[in-house]
Amino acid sequence: LGEYKFQELCCDLFEREDGISTCEIYGVRGQAQYGIDLLAHRKDDLSIEVGQCKCYEEITASEIEDASDEFFLHLERWKQAQVKRFILIVACELDKTQQQDQILAEKSRFSLEGIQYEAWSSRTLRHKISPYRYIATRHIWSEDIVDQICGPLLQSSSALQIDGRTGGITIEALGSQLQILATQLS
Repeated sequence: LGEYKFQELCCDLFEREDGISTCEIYGVRGQAQYGIDLLAHRKDDLSIEVGQCKCYEEITASEIEDASDEFFLHLERWKQAQVKRFILIVACELDKTQQQDQILAEKSRFSLEGIQYEAWSSRTLRHKISPYRYIATRHIWSEDIVDQICGPLLQSSSALQIDGRTGGITIEALGSQLQILATQLS
C-alpha cells in the first residue's frame, strides 16, 4: 500500500472501533507528531486514543520498543489530553516470540501510566477490515485481494417485471454501484 495509504486505511479502521466518534491523521510530512500518527476522539468527548502506524515488511522487538519510546518522549502532552489507549499498527505479522514478549513488556509499561496498549498485526487488520468491503476497496487496488479479505460479492440475480417484460437484475452490479457511490461520496 505504501506508508500513506496504509496510514489512511488504519485511520478508517480506527474510526470504526467501539467508543470512537472520529479519527484523523495527526500531522503531515515535516510536522512534529509527538510519537503518534492517528488521533481518535472518544464518544465520551473526555478522552482520546492514539495510534502509531508502521508500514514495515518486518518489525523487530527493538523497533516495537522504539515506537513506544517515541510516544513516551511526549507522555505528559498526551496524559494532559486524557489518552486512554495507544495502538501500534503494523503491516506485518507479530508471531515471533521476541515480538510477543516485547508487546507484553509494553503492555506493562503503558499500564503503569494508566494507558491501554495494543498491537495490531496484519492478521488483526485483515480481521478488522473484513466486514468493511467499502473500506477495503477504497485502499486496496486488487479486487482479488479484497475478495480474499472480505469474501466474494453475492452472485445471485433476481427478476424484475417492468411493463409486462422480465429483466434480470444482478445484485452484484447494484452492490458494486453502491460501493462506487459511497467511495466517491467519502
